[in-house]
Amino acid sequence: MDNLFLVLMLISIGVLIYSIKKKNKKYIILSIVGILVFFVAFGMTADEVKSTNKKEVTSKSTKKSNTKETSQDKKKVKASPKKEKTVVKKETEKETPKKEKKENKEVNKPKEKKTKDKPKESVKKETTKKKKEVTNAYQKDLDEYLEMNKGWANGTIDADGNPTDSGAPNQDYYLWNYVTNIKVIEDKEIEVQATEDLKTIPNSDKDNLASSIQGYVMSVTGAESADDRLPIYFYNGENALGNSKILEKNKYSWVK
Repeated sequence: MDNLFLVLMLISIGVLIYSIKKKNKKYIILSIVGILVFFVAFGMTADEVKSTNKKEVTSKSTKKSNTKETSQDKKKVKASPKKEKTVVKKETEKETPKKEKKENKEVNKPKEKKTKDKPKESVKKETTKKKKEVTNAYQKDLDEYLEMNKGWANGTIDADGNPTDSGAPNQDYYLWNYVTNIKVIEDKEIEVQATEDLKTIPNSDKDNLASSIQGYVMSVTGAESADDRLPIYFYNGENALGNSKILEKNKYSWVK
């Protein structure tokens, strides 16, 4: 476009010079008007070209700046996770020893004993305490009964129940030498303390011993029928030696 304007300008200048030489007023005026028009048009196009060039330059610069900013942002974004990772690593490295220490402390702690489950010893103590609650109303009669049977077994008491030095031991009562004490517990059961040697006696003899003790307790307590007889238990200290059966109180089971 610039070259075309220059050509037209040169042509109009040439026409102006020629018309001046020939002294033709019409061509002189036309050529002057044409030159002015060309000048104005050329100036307008030059301004437009400059403005467009400026716009292109500014757009390019903004694009470059945008691309730079985006590239910087990308770099920042790429760089930031590394920092976060390092921070997280440091925090985890700081926290993990504490957790390990806590776990080690918990491991080293002695196991606490359960309070709900009572130990066996305490259960035994409670049972012995219960067994010590004796019905004292019958104890005197039971002690005299045991002493008399032992006297007949050893020949120290005569048939009338009086002490004697000339009596002979009665073998029918030898079982009573294994018995050390008889008690009635809470009007519910009979407890017999005996020596460990009671295990060596035949079960039939032990059955007779248990039955005779139950019969005497019935007479002392005032029981009217066999159904009212109390269950009997034999012990050596806290060790069980035998007892009457639950459903049949006149039948017994013995520890071997």
